[in-house]
Amino acid sequence: MREGHKTMNDTKIRINKITLWDLKSVAHGVINLNAMDTFRQGKATIMGLYGQNASGKTVVVEALAIIKHIMNGQRIPPRYLDCIANGKDECSIEVEFLINNEDYDYTVIYKCTLAHRNDPNECDDNLKKILAVISESLRARGTFLGKKIIMQDIARTSEHDPHISPAEKRTVLFGTDQNVLRTLELQKVLALYGSRSFIFSSQAFDAMKRNARICKNENAVWPHMLIAYLKLYALNSFIVIDELAALNHDLYIVKKIESLSVPLKIPKMLGSDAATLKEIVDDIDALLPYLNNILSSIVPDLALEYKHEIISLDKGDDKYRAEFLSNRKELGAFPFKNESLGIKKIVSFIILIAEVYNNPSFTLAIDEIDASIFEYLLGEILDVVSASGKGQLIFTSHNLHPLERLDAQSVWFTTTDPASRYVQMSKKATNNLRNMYLRAIQIGHEDKELYSGDSKHALAYAFRKMGRRK
Repeated sequence: MREGHKTMNDTKIRINKITLWDLKSVAHGVINLNAMDTFRQGKATIMGLYGQNASGKTVVVEALAIIKHIMNGQRIPPRYLDCIANGKDECSIEVEFLINNEDYDYTVIYKCTLAHRNDPNECDDNLKKILAVISESLRARGTFLGKKIIMQDIARTSEHDPHISPAEKRTVLFGTDQNVLRTLELQKVLALYGSRSFIFSSQAFDAMKRNARICKNENAVWPHMLIAYLKLYALNSFIVIDELAALNHDLYIVKKIESLSVPLKIPKMLGSDAATLKEIVDDIDALLPYLNNILSSIVPDLALEYKHEIISLDKGDDKYRAEFLSNRKELGAFPFKNESLGIKKIVSFIILIAEVYNNPSFTLAIDEIDASIFEYLLGEILDVVSASGKGQLIFTSHNLHPLERLDAQSVWFTTTDPASRYVQMSKKATNNLRNMYLRAIQIGHEDKELYSGDSKHALAYAFRKMGRRK
């Protein structure tokens, strides 16, 4: 970034739209998060997704998890290998981002197509599969230092084209040095079979950075900066808690790095044998009073303690034995690992909710936010974030109580149609969105069916039949 340009500290980023093709149960689905107005006003953007089981709710969170890995330049984890819909050869994800500071105002659209390919590192008869990024594109429009930029490609790649497209943008981004371009074409192939993105790879980013510094061309600077912003956002300000993270009850702290608030996952320290760095221990000690202040307003008489001791006599060795404890007024202190599932869930994400409340560029996506949590408490948390929060919260839920708290523009519902998987309801001030949804389940919404299942009479008959089996 050239001198005088705004840094990530001054830049706000938010997800505005998610489009899916052939991801698990979603043949096609579009969710518009309506982030533009709240983004400009400095308010929180909330999107809750509701629907019956296996109707495409978790798919949205998994898609965002894949995008986070991609923008971090990381390999897509093997657990997402089954994300492609049954009978399809590939799937696609498109996410629209808003990026804004005093100098820039952009809409950036990233799209990737994923498909199974043989893992080149396996040479036995039982070839393993990887989830390859077989094509991707990054487009943007907006204003840059007062100049309007129409929607245009920043970069496109495809496994069937060895080059980076479009040709004129390739020259702007990477220059004309043929050795550099040939190296990048090789890196493009390595990214494909490494189950990674090329556009967000460190090799492409470094080549862009070098060229922008050498040519000092504004046309090369702004695309490089957008990719830099998205990479930093994915690394520091975009947290996805999908099914696996929820089961693990991962704990986070928020570490201050210069003027940035960076959420960091705490290494597993719920047992008494884990070792960690003194820096993390100090960060947890500093954060604990603030966390307990929040917890005491949610769960009366609950406080967390953090017990640690050094486990090495070697000078300079910063390994510790550490353990979280729950302290209840009536029960005293006991290992946090023995707490109820609901308390573990609250503690695992409450620090991140606080970051959504305070940080306008922070996005948190949680699958099944309501699991093991008292519904009234969930409604209170969402009410507070909606009323005076600054960041972005995306969640799936089965609990209908929040429907009485959230604006209709903040809620999406799944349908029974895989080709049109998501829908919104418009309501008047006198309508209750929860009641509208329950009614729509029974009779449908406009031309969409929201629930597929037999009547309760058919269910009772099936129960009786089971009981009469020989």
